[in-house]
Amino acid sequence: MGRKKYKGDKMILSIILSIILLGILIFVHELAHFLIAKVSKIGAPVFSIGFGPPLIKFKRSETEYRIGIFPLGGYVKLKGMEPGEIKGESDEYYSRNPFLRILVVAGGPFANLLSGFIIYFLTIIALGIETPKTTFVVPDDTTSVFMKNDNILYMNGKKINDWNDIENMIKEKNMVVVLRGEKIETLSVMKDEFYKISPLFPPVIGGLEKDGPASKTGLMKGDSIISINEKKVYFWDDIREMVAESPGETLKIVWSRNGEIMEGYIVPVKTKTLSGDSIIEIGVIGIVTPYIKKKVGILSSLKIASIQFEDTSLKIFKTLSMLIRRKVSPRELGGPISIVYLTQKTMKWGIKNFIFFVAFISINLGIVNLIPIPPLDGSHIILGFYQLITRKKPGENALKILENIGVFILLFLIVFITMNDILRVIFKRF
Repeated sequence: MGRKKYKGDKMILSIILSIILLGILIFVHELAHFLIAKVSKIGAPVFSIGFGPPLIKFKRSETEYRIGIFPLGGYVKLKGMEPGEIKGESDEYYSRNPFLRILVVAGGPFANLLSGFIIYFLTIIALGIETPKTTFVVPDDTTSVFMKNDNILYMNGKKINDWNDIENMIKEKNMVVVLRGEKIETLSVMKDEFYKISPLFPPVIGGLEKDGPASKTGLMKGDSIISINEKKVYFWDDIREMVAESPGETLKIVWSRNGEIMEGYIVPVKTKTLSGDSIIEIGVIGIVTPYIKKKVGILSSLKIASIQFEDTSLKIFKTLSMLIRRKVSPRELGGPISIVYLTQKTMKWGIKNFIFFVAFISINLGIVNLIPIPPLDGSHIILGFYQLITRKKPGENALKILENIGVFILLFLIVFITMNDILRVIFKRF
C-alpha cells in the first residue's frame, strides 16, 4: 500500500511539473509574440495561457489577459489577423508591413530556441559538466594511430587525469605518451586523429536510475560487472551490446563489490532510440558510465551549451525529416501524457537531466512551430515572405481557406496525438 501511494505521489508531482513546465514555455513563446506586436503597433485584444473558458481574466489597457481551463497551449489574438475581422485599421495585423509581421510570428519560436540555449548555458555554469572518468581510448576508425585499450598518460608534457584533460590539451600537433599493453610508447598525433577516438570504459557502474532494473536487482554505484549470461565482460561496450540486444529478456548478471562476487537476474526494459535513419527498440537497465563532475568557466560553458543546442536541434530536424519520409511511424508522436512520462523518467536521473529535458522541450517547441503548415507560426512567416516577394497581400478568401485547413489540422493532431498517448499507456509502449 505504501509503495503504491509513493508511486501515485510521484505521478501527481510529474503531472504538476509538466503543467508548470509547459505553461512557462508557452508563456515565453506567447510573450515574445505579444511584445513584438506591441512594439510594431499591432493591437492585441487577448493574451491567453491555456484554452477554453477562462479561470482567471483581467483587462489592462486594450488587452484582456486570461488563464484558460485547459493549460496545454496558449495564444495571442492579434487585431485583424483572423479573416472576417479585417477592417483596414492602422493597428491591424495585415495593415502593417510584411517584414514586421514576420518578426511578430517568428518571435515566439525564436524565444523558445533562445530559452533552450540559455537553459543549457546556465545549467552548465551552475552544475558543471560530467566528463568521462577514463583515459583509455577506443579508435572509431581503422586508420587511427591509437589502438584499443591505449591508456593516455601524458599529452604535450602534462599528466592526463580524465577525458576532459585530453579534450582541453589538444593542439595541431601533439606528443602523446600511452601505455600500450605493458609498454610505454610515445606517439606524434595530429589534431584530426582525436576525432577518431572515443573513451573506453571499464565495466564499472558510474550511476544508476532510481527504481531502474539495475537498482531493483541490487547493483550499486562502483560495482564492477564480471559477466552477463555467462559471457565475460571486459569493457563497458560489452555491457551495452549485450543489454541492447535483449529487451524484455531475463539475463543472469555477475558482479563484484569490494572483492565480493555477487549475482542476480535482470530484465532490460524496452526503449526506443534513434539509430541512423530509423528508430529502433533496445534494452536498457538504467546504468551509466563512470564520470567526474567539473566546474567550467563562462567561455567553456558557452561552447558546451552551443554544442548541446546544435546536437538537440539536429536530432529534432532528423526526426521530423524521418516522419516526412515515412522512415518513422506517426505513432511515435507524443503529447502531454508522453511529456508527463518523460518528466518522471528524467527526474529519476537527477536535477540536471530534468533541466536539460526542459531545454529539449523548449527547442522542440521552437522548431515545430516553424513548420510552414497552418495554424503554426511557420505558415504566417511564409505568407509574410509571399507578400514581400509579390508585393501583394494575401486575399481574405485565401486566408479563410487557410484558417479552415488550420482548424482541421489542429483538431486532427490533438485527437491523433492524444490517442497515441492513451494507447501507449494501455499497451505500455513508452
